[in-house]
Formats: sequence, C-alpha cells, structure tokens
Amino acid sequence: MKNQEPKTILLVEDDAVTAMIEVIQLKSFGYDVVAATFGKEAVEIATGNDKIDLVLMDINLGSGMDGTEAARQILGKRHLPIVFLTSHSEKEYVERVKAITRYGYIIKNSGDFVIQSSIEMAFELFEANETLRKSEEKFRGFAENLDGIAVRGDMEGKPEFLLGKLEAITGYTWEDFSKKGLNWFDIMHPDDKKELVKQELKNTAAKKPIDLEYRIIRKDGGIRWVCQRIAPHLKEDGTPEFMQGMIIDITERKKVEGVLKASEKMYRTIIETSNDLIWILDIEGKFTYFNRKAEEVSGYILKDWLGKDFAPLIPPEDMERLQHILQEVLNGKTMRYETRVQNKDSTFFVLSINTTPLYSEAGNIIGTISFGQDITERKQAEEKLRENEKKYRQLVEMLQEGVWSIDKDANTTYVNPRLTEMLGYTLEEMLGKPLFNFMDKRGVELIKHYLERRKQGIVEQHDFEFLCKDGSRIVVSLETTPITDEKGDYIGALAGIVDIT
Repeated sequence: MKNQEPKTILLVEDDAVTAMIEVIQLKSFGYDVVAATFGKEAVEIATGNDKIDLVLMDINLGSGMDGTEAARQILGKRHLPIVFLTSHSEKEYVERVKAITRYGYIIKNSGDFVIQSSIEMAFELFEANETLRKSEEKFRGFAENLDGIAVRGDMEGKPEFLLGKLEAITGYTWEDFSKKGLNWFDIMHPDDKKELVKQELKNTAAKKPIDLEYRIIRKDGGIRWVCQRIAPHLKEDGTPEFMQGMIIDITERKKVEGVLKASEKMYRTIIETSNDLIWILDIEGKFTYFNRKAEEVSGYILKDWLGKDFAPLIPPEDMERLQHILQEVLNGKTMRYETRVQNKDSTFFVLSINTTPLYSEAGNIIGTISFGQDITERKQAEEKLRENEKKYRQLVEMLQEGVWSIDKDANTTYVNPRLTEMLGYTLEEMLGKPLFNFMDKRGVELIKHYLERRKQGIVEQHDFEFLCKDGSRIVVSLETTPITDEKGDYIGALAGIVDIT
C-alpha cells in the first residue's frame, strides 16, 4: 500500500485480549484499524464512517446482536466487503455466513500469511465485484433504454440504420455512415478485422447467428471493445438478405477480465513464494500440486509426486487420525491439526496444518487444499521448556519454605506442598480462593496495603499472621515480589514464606 492512503479495517471482536492482538497484527499489515466490541456498535461505525473499507467480523459477540446479524444490517446500508474471523469451523457456521457474504471465512490462528492474503483477496474481489456491478448497471440500462447500438446492414457491412448509443460508443454520428460513406468494417481494429470477416462469412453461409467480440477504433482514436450479436435475415429462398442485431460496449468488462487475470497471476506468485507449505490433494488423497516451499522443506519435487498418494509420507501411527481428518474435510469441514511428515532423507518434520475443502465451479468438493507451517523447531523448544518446567516445579515443591502465587485480583493461582502443610489445607481447598480467606480482619487491612505496594513494583520482606484450617495461627516471614506482563503491567504477586512461629 505504498504511495496511497492506507485502507481502514473495522475489527469486530468482543474479547479484549484477542482484539488487542488482532489490532497489532492488522496494523503490521499496513492497515488503519477501528475496533468495535458489540454488534450494534459495529453497525453504527460501519454505516456512519465512510472511511471504513472492510469489516473483519467475529461471529459470537456475547449477549445481544451477533456477527451475522450485524453483517446483514451493515450490508443493508452499505456495499462493504465483510470477512468473518472466527474460531468456529463447523459447517453450520459456514452455512450461516454464506447467505450473507462470500468475501472470506478465516479460522482464527490461521497465521499471518493466511489472514493477510484473505484480506487482500477480499479487497481484490470487492473491487472486481464493484466494477462488475457498475458494468451490470450499464448493461441493465441498455436493456431498458437501448443502451447499445441496434444495427441493420447489407451483406457488405453498409448499415441501413444504427440506433441507440452510436456516438457514445464510436464517437461517430449516423451522418458519418449514411452521408459520408463510412462502413462499419472501416472502424474495426485492423488486427481483428481479417479473422472477423472470416467468421462472419462462415456463419452467414451456415445461416447462423454471429457472436463476436472485437475492438473498434473510435473517431477520436480511442480503442473500445464491443460485443456483436448479429443474425442473418433470410429471404424466402433461404439466402441472406441483410444482417441485423445488437452491438454493445464491453470495454469495462474486458478491463475487469484483465484485472482478474492479473489477480490470478498475483495469487499464483504469492502461493509460489509463500513461507507456508501449500499442497492440493484430489478426493482420493493424491497430489495434484504443492508449492516451492513444500519442495524446499521436504526435499521432494512436485513432478515426482503428481498423482501419487500422500500416505507414504505419514508415520503409520498417525495415518488413521489423518484419514479421519481428511474425510471430515471432504464432508465440508475445515480442519486444523498437527502431524509429522517424512522428508526425502527419511527424517521427520512437524507441520501445523489448516486444511479446507476445494470446490469446483459447480460447488462440488473435488479435493482438499492445505496450508502448513514447519513448527519442528518450535516443538523442540516446547519440549525443552516442558522439561525445564518439570525440573523447576520439582525443585519448588521440594523447598522447605512455602511458595504462594496470586493473580491481580488476589486469587490463589499456585501453592506448593510446604505451604499447604503449614496452613493445614489441601491444594484443592486453596487454589482459586482469595488470599483474604486465610487471615483475620486486621490481616485483610494490612494485606491490602501491602498489595498496593506490590502494584507499585515494590519488593519487600515483612512478618505476617495467617489463620490455619484448624483455627490456629502461624506467624511467617514473607519475601514478596510483584509479577508483571511484557508491558510491565501488574498481573499478580509471588511470595516465599517461612514459618517463624
């Protein structure tokens, strides 16, 4: 979006954390973002702010108006591309939005490439649809008001009459043809004329209607595309007497076709240069395509796998699960999953995959298309983290001092065995309970004061008295420290506790 004002996206998401992440993501793509939490609010913004170029809509928006109803109301007042971004991949949700808009249905966590590409495709499709819509309005006007050229002429191309939008389309007037001797063949583009004459003679001899698309050169030198529907009028003996029919301007349609062809080329380039592995299987599970990234990661070459089953690439222990997933996709569902895949060198890599049905123009499922991300290194890192977490958790649980963790609302999120032993409670009896449940009224006032200091980032040590389950009291020494998130905001506190009774 260089050298032009960035497009504005209305993000409709009721979850604050998710909305914050998605706003950052969309801005990283170069878009301006306006956020809405509720359906009614989304309708007011979309219909009242003419700078909104696209709506990215969640389906479930809590109580009140849901995303599908909000989309329906927006489209009742404005022509806008609406793309649904949701965690739901069930068929009934897809069917609900198909009747409203078909600019896109993205499963959350599909990855930056899928989301960005889907938005770009929605903008391209909307622009093409808008062009087509405007073009269709012109053609509708022709049907109602003769917005074209009604023509009758002899077999040599000399017109007997040219009615309608003659001057608007060609730049010439009827007088140019009737009094100045201009012939329709004279304004045909020379590169098209020879083939047109050949087709016209062939169809005339066969006494059939002629459907032709070709260029004409206007009086001002401009080029126009026209569609000509001409049929021979036959004499009683069956020989052609004259030609008559309609000529309409299809220049705008040709421009749209050019845009669509360019878009197809662009999308193919995106797929081939994508950092995602992309592949297509037919309904029998045989490869019909995979992109360069898939070749790079797997070591295989597309031509060696065309028409071959994917099964040899999957470990036997994963095969039953994968076959079930693909069957679900062939039944119309979009599935997200992880699996191992065998490289050409017989090692395995791990993919996070999003697979969706592939439809024919007739709407029939003819296969599957999958987008995969290589998460092998991430999986290895996660395993290492799990090992470290297990090791450190064991160390914490073996400590002879208590450990107590709370969230920002002072609810218990973790206690180690030593602390439960000190207070006489079980782990289940403490988790999720407010810190205030384990002290008297004086202690509550004190601890509120201390928590305010934690929120200010203060680390300190002090003595405190807790109530045990059996009603007895213990005096402890607390070493407390605040817990903050990546932005430095307070999200809880952690304390080490030593019984000094």
